[in-house]
Amino acid sequence: MKTALREEALGAIKAIGSVDILVGIPSFHCEETIGFVIGCVAHGLAKYYPDKKAAILVADGGSTDDTREEAHKAETNGIDKVVAIYRGIAGKGSAFRMIFEAADRLGATAIAIFESDHKSIVPEWVRNTLAPIVCGEFDFVAPAYKRYKFDATITTTIAYNLTRALYGAKLRQPIGGDWGVSLPFARFLIAQDIWESDVAKYGIDIWMTTRALVCNFRVCEARLGAKRRRAKDPNDLSAMFYQVVGTLFSIMQSDLEFWANIKGVRELPCFGEYVGLEPEAFAIDKSALIEYYKGGFANFGALWREFLDDEAFAVLERLAAHKEGERFDLPIAVWVRIVYRYATRYRKLDRQRNKLLSALIPIYNARVASQIDALSDDTIAAEAYFEAQANAFEAQKPSLIAQYRS
Repeated sequence: MKTALREEALGAIKAIGSVDILVGIPSFHCEETIGFVIGCVAHGLAKYYPDKKAAILVADGGSTDDTREEAHKAETNGIDKVVAIYRGIAGKGSAFRMIFEAADRLGATAIAIFESDHKSIVPEWVRNTLAPIVCGEFDFVAPAYKRYKFDATITTTIAYNLTRALYGAKLRQPIGGDWGVSLPFARFLIAQDIWESDVAKYGIDIWMTTRALVCNFRVCEARLGAKRRRAKDPNDLSAMFYQVVGTLFSIMQSDLEFWANIKGVRELPCFGEYVGLEPEAFAIDKSALIEYYKGGFANFGALWREFLDDEAFAVLERLAAHKEGERFDLPIAVWVRIVYRYATRYRKLDRQRNKLLSALIPIYNARVASQIDALSDDTIAAEAYFEAQANAFEAQKPSLIAQYRS
């Protein structure tokens, strides 16, 4: 079987021997933040798990800046550290594979993964993420962040809603990026045949989350606080959109008999307290989103007319004629129907799936633009809005099942 571990990494792991905890940090072109993240992780391990032998593994994607140099220089207060380039296709998933394989070789019973471009990570994130794994009660820990209302729009418009409606769990950040994993779950993931596919890119988070839910691993959440990174405008998220939504639509096919029989939604245990900084406010260019949508209607309107229902297409047609000063609103109920039609259409296609996803991105932008005026600055009110949106996905799930099976 192929491995993501190169000889350099294998030698370093062999020299360490064994550990109780392994913290993996996938990295790529993050010279400005990698040292800070390593320092926080090392501090957290020393402060909260002094009786555990731990190691830090930086799984790099071949950075051409000084990421690895900065990682080598970062102080870990005596905790073993390995900095190495993974083997495999470029993407975060290949870094995860390297981390899981290293944990298997080291016998690490608890694994944590933290992203390398954090500006807000604090040592308590290490405690909160690892505690449910270290105590032996859970196999998979998902992050619960404090986030600004416009942050993580792929999550709030699609990923959270589909994961919750289909898989029956209120897991708020299914593509969060910072995780706790038990060794049995890591070994299960290593054995899956996905590491040479697009899942091993941005799709790894949603795939891993749904595998935990489908395969009956013990899942919980950990409160971490604000996730401050470089803010990304929704117009710049095309690559992530393809891989996250494409992965979701793909695994829906293989998981059909599981999610079609799930009724209702369960709460997951959530541990720890929010710590660190508060979310930063930032603006989204609503006009740019609307113009992107109008261009999408010009390019894909005929396709939308072909397979969307008449009411949904009429709404899209109206939005394409939007004039400045008018209300721009793609209703939640219509958005849900469109997503479910797309999921069904995706299943029927053997080719041109990326073209189909390209035609969904303008409608996604329209949905984000619709949220701008609707969302309150109050975090509780914003979460209530997202909760109502998730409920709409749940309410229309029977229609999705009927479409999908027809």
